[in-house]
Order: sequence, then structure tokens, then C-alpha cells
Amino acid sequence: MEIDLEVVFKNVKALYNDGLYESAEMLGTFLLSNSKHPGPAAEVLELFADCLFAREEWARATTYYQKAVLQLRSRPQPARNDDARLRFKIVKSLLKQGDTRQAYAVLEAIPAACRTAPMWLLLGKHQRAVGNDRAAISCFRETLSHNQFALEAVLALLELGETPSDIRQQCISSSSMQQQVWLEPVIAAHYSQAHHLFTSAASSFSALDKKYPNNLHIIEQQAKCETQVPNGAELARRSFERLRMADAQCMHSMDVYASLLKSLASHVELSRLSHDLLRCNPRRPEAWVATALYAECQGQKDQAMDYVDRALELDERHVLALLLKANVLLAKGQLDSAAATFRRASAVRKDLVSFAGLARCHLLAGRVKDALLTAADARRVFPQSAGATALVGMVMSHVPDKRKQARQFFDEALRLDRRNIEAVQGLVQLLMMEDKFQDAEKLLREQLALQMRDVLVARLADVLVMMGADKYDEALAFYSAALSLNPLCETARIGKERLEKIMKGEDPDAEEQEKDDAPEDDEEVEFEEAEEEEIEEDDGE
Repeated sequence: MEIDLEVVFKNVKALYNDGLYESAEMLGTFLLSNSKHPGPAAEVLELFADCLFAREEWARATTYYQKAVLQLRSRPQPARNDDARLRFKIVKSLLKQGDTRQAYAVLEAIPAACRTAPMWLLLGKHQRAVGNDRAAISCFRETLSHNQFALEAVLALLELGETPSDIRQQCISSSSMQQQVWLEPVIAAHYSQAHHLFTSAASSFSALDKKYPNNLHIIEQQAKCETQVPNGAELARRSFERLRMADAQCMHSMDVYASLLKSLASHVELSRLSHDLLRCNPRRPEAWVATALYAECQGQKDQAMDYVDRALELDERHVLALLLKANVLLAKGQLDSAAATFRRASAVRKDLVSFAGLARCHLLAGRVKDALLTAADARRVFPQSAGATALVGMVMSHVPDKRKQARQFFDEALRLDRRNIEAVQGLVQLLMMEDKFQDAEKLLREQLALQMRDVLVARLADVLVMMGADKYDEALAFYSAALSLNPLCETARIGKERLEKIMKGEDPDAEEQEKDDAPEDDEEVEFEEAEEEEIEEDDGE
């Protein structure tokens, strides 16, 4: 009995639609082996390739998609849109295999007139990744011309400098978009967020939250903005908790939440979150970033680096993973590698943390001029940011003849945000260098009335120690208070240990000196002696 190819094709398609991909593939082989025709039809090859793609056999899928393209082009008048659709499937298969260069070469070869919204969006993301912002803007605009609700393109355009009115003009021809005026406040809130106007953005998202309660996207964006506003950490924590209550499996921005918990020294909650995320979806970078942050809290820097690398294997452009890796490298003293990683993060998204990290790398390497240029770039990108202004002051404070200017920048930063911790620490450092310990004490006590932060409490203890023996008991109490706020506060731990030795009449630096003066072990001495003998022999020859 002859096979009815049309019936078999329909059955394969039904199996594919039902998710029975292995059965669809096995049955599909009978379509491929038909001997009455010179070769299977393009539609058959495409369906068979779809089954292989669904089974994650991407190399085989690519081969059969390519065969389908050849079959299609053998027709007298091949449909251009069908050809473009098949080539886009080849692009996705190549990307799954990690062959990005070939994938984007195929994508760019698809005629512009045949590209769909997903094609334009993917091409825009690629152009942005390689730093071609002008071409990226053009691609994202084309995406909106095909589908005005492609919010990924809207957000990308906002981050690339487009305004809400630009986007409105782009979509003006769409009657459906004109009817959806309710989206305009959402776009306006994202515009403020993209331009680092976080207080305004947080307020806008808060208003939208009241209008559209329990909207996951709005709660997420509100929480992210609240992490950036002065004294917004607890507000952000509550917003993230609301997001988790609404959808416990939501992975979006959970790495930001993990970073917030680490900054609040909420290590038990961070541990629970990292375990939940790994259990929920270990194929998302957020889970591994959260796990890396917890490992870092435990002082496991090598383990943290392994987890960060896992995150970057899943998404090589994940900003928080790049920043975390850069900071770990910086802590290990690998300045060049850290600087390169901070630059990678900044290329993906301009972030004050990457600017500050890069400036610190330059300072530690003795490149003060480069550090000044980096700080100036940060202030240009974030003109109203207290953190960027304080960064300029911090770099200038390392140049003796610029310390007066540094103080002006710290004062300006505190005018922009009176709780800016970088500006406070910078001013305290300058005052201590000038032996103005009482002024430093006054500033820190004023700040502690506004924000009880472990680093500020520990710094106050440092100042009290410098003021003399009659302040030692009070300083010891402040070190203990800092450690109660954050048991992993290294400044407080080291300061307390040194002060306790001083109060006992011991030399706090004696142990370090003993390590420096300790004789080398026998193996090292023998090795060096052997080396010297070899050198003498070589000289004799």
C-alpha cells in the first residue's frame, strides 16, 4: 500500500503541534524517503528541521533548513517571504550553536523588505552589542513600524537617547497605538529610568502601581528604581517582596534583589533567595549571580568567581555578572583584568558602578590622569548624580594640589543627596588627613542620625581612635555596633582587633612584622641554594 504523503505530512504537523517531537521526527523520515520525487518538498524539510530544533539538535536542524532553502529556490518563482522565514530559522539555529558571526551574516543578507519585527529586533540588538548605535536605532524604529507594541524596541530606543515624543511620532501612523494612550505614562516612566532620573521614575512607577495593582512589570521597575534613590533600600526590599509574593517563580531582576539583600547584610534572606532561584531555573544568569553574591558574603571569592562564570556562560552580556566579576578580580589585585571587565560592563550599559570600579583600578595602578578622565566621563553621563559628583571628588582627593577642589565636589554631592555615602566617606578622609578629627566626628554623627550604616559606624570608631586614649572605650563600642549591623564588615573587624591589642598594651602591627621577618622554609632555602649553584656552574662554563 502506497503512503499518502499529504496525510503523513498532516500527522507529522499534528505531532509537532502537540509537542511530540520525537514521534514527529520518526514519522517525518518517511516523508524524506519518498522515492517518487527527486527530493522532498521545502515544506517537508522545514517541518522536519522544526522537529530537530525542538529536540535541541541544532546542527542537524541547520542542515535541513538549508536544504529547504535550496528546494524553495529551485522553484520557478519562489516566495521571498518564505525564503526570509527559512533563513531566519537558520539564524536561530546558528545562534543556538554559538556561531554568532555566521548567524548575523545570514540575518543581514535577508532583504530589508522581507524582514519581520523579530528580525529587525534581533538585528537591532546585534548592532547595539557591537557599538553601532545609529544602526541599532534604525533597526528598532523598523521594529516599531511592524509592531507598535514591541516594548523591547521602545525601551532600547529610550536607552539610546530617543524621547517619548520621538517614539510617539514613530507610531503615529498606527491607529491601534493612538487608541492605547494608557501606555504613554509607562513609556515616560521608563524614559526617566533610562536617563538615571531614578527619583522621578520611582514616583512615576509608584503612581502606575496604584492604577494597575499587582502588575509584575511595574512592581519590578519600581523596585529597581527604589534601589537607586536616597534612602530607598527598604522601599525596594518591600517592592521586591511584593513581586515575589505575586509570582514566586519570577526571575526578572532577582539578581538586583540579591545585590540589595547583600548591601543590607540580609544574608539569611540572600541564601534562601539563591536556593529558590537555582531550584526554579538554573538556566538563568540571575540564579548564579545571586549564588555568587552569597558566596562572596561568606568570603568564598574563588567559589563566587566560579558562579559568576556560570552566569556569563548563559549570558556573556549580563551586566551585574560582569560587575561582580570585575570586583572580585579587583579584590584579588588583578587590576588589568578587572579594568577590562569593567569596560565590558560599561559597553553593555552605562552604569556608575562600572565607572567607579574603573577609576579605582586606575588609581591603584598609579594612573591618576586616567582615573580623572573616567570620573569626568561618569559626570558627563550622569550630570545630576550625587554618586558621579562624589567620584570626581574621590579621584581628586588622591592629588595633593586638588584636595580643595575635591572638597567642593563632595559638598556638591551632598547637596544633591545628603545621604550619599561616598561623599561622606571622602569628606571624612580629607578631614582626617588635615587632623580635623572633631569635624570628622561631627559629620559622621550627623550622618548616623540620617542613616545607620555599618561602614559609617566603623568609620566613626576609626576617628575616635585617632582622637586619643580617652575615646578608646567609645570607639570599641562603635566597632561592636558596626559588626552587629553587619558581621562581615571588614573595616570594623580589623579596627576592633587592632584597638583591643592597643588597649592591652600590645603592638597591633607586631604579628604582621613577624610574618614579614619570618625565615623562609627549608624547601625554599634549598631551592634558592640550588639555583645559585646552577648559576655559578653556568658562569664557570
